[in-house]
Amino acid sequence: MGAGPAGCAAALRIASRRPDLAPRTLVIDRRWFPRDKLCAGGLSRLAEAQLARVEAAPAVAACGVAAMEFALGPRRELVRPASGWAFRTVRRREFDVALLDLVRDRAVAVEEGESARVIEAGRTGVSVVTERGEHRALTVIGADGASGVVRRAIELGAAERGFALEALVPVEPQRDAAFAQGVATFDFAPMAAGLGGYCWIFPSRDAESPLLNCGIAVCAPDCARFGKRARSFLVEWLASRGVRCDASAIRGHGTIAYDPEAPLGADRVCVAGDAAGIDPYLSEGIPCALGTGIAAADAVVAAIDRSDFDLTRHHERVRRSTIGRIMERRRLLAHARYRRDPIDRYFHAVRLFGSATG
Repeated sequence: MGAGPAGCAAALRIASRRPDLAPRTLVIDRRWFPRDKLCAGGLSRLAEAQLARVEAAPAVAACGVAAMEFALGPRRELVRPASGWAFRTVRRREFDVALLDLVRDRAVAVEEGESARVIEAGRTGVSVVTERGEHRALTVIGADGASGVVRRAIELGAAERGFALEALVPVEPQRDAAFAQGVATFDFAPMAAGLGGYCWIFPSRDAESPLLNCGIAVCAPDCARFGKRARSFLVEWLASRGVRCDASAIRGHGTIAYDPEAPLGADRVCVAGDAAGIDPYLSEGIPCALGTGIAAADAVVAAIDRSDFDLTRHHERVRRSTIGRIMERRRLLAHARYRRDPIDRYFHAVRLFGSATG
């Protein structure tokens, strides 16, 4: 359920591990592709590593980021990786289509523009009723988003939520140093304004047009209702950086922060991608989606192999995975830095220090 990076990674992993299951696997999405997706589009080395695990190399245009500027108040630090690039940025409209084409190439069926209405897990399988009819499956992987049908259907409960606001700003490469020099900015200025998160400016492209992908990620759950305040802050912060942005061009979406203790599965059903939670520190979504999609595929293959479809402990598998360990550490870092309660920040800082030295 869901044909974004998480759903595609899950399908590619199943096809790789069990080619016999590929023709029996179906990916469905309520949207038609290509479709727009709010996302800064950063493909970090962590994301590239997850793509390699499913032997996927989507052929899409990308902008190379040669350096990263980190800012906090008057402090500025420019980091230039020795390898020559820090990460790449892609447009999700193009990246997701390329990934979905790879899924089709592996003999997995894809249905676009199909919305699920009811999902019911029974003793012998799962029934997914859509506007077009009914699908019967041994298992379902819910990769349909933080507010998706699957997460609600299996009643995974409340989660720590944040949000991100994003705007695409046209630029002239000759005039804009960030684009011309391939510099990505991470500024933690929102923290001083009581908004637990950071602002970003990434060089990007839309077809042949150069762009700046700009935004603010509010990661602290105790700031999750400060959308209007964050929008104003973003416009003012961009102006201070010499970037003009009309507030009406800013779009937003909610996020769920990964919690290693939170349930991610039920009988015959588990979740991945935004539905499972993303990096709570930088809201880095693509590698988390790919990694949790792979973990969900591994859980499904194991369930089929042993004919035991109890996925209620799926969160333990995710937690043990590479992406799970990274997200857990970033969760401690986010709480230690972003929370407004100083006592809460202190105890998470102590746990973070212990995990770093243990």
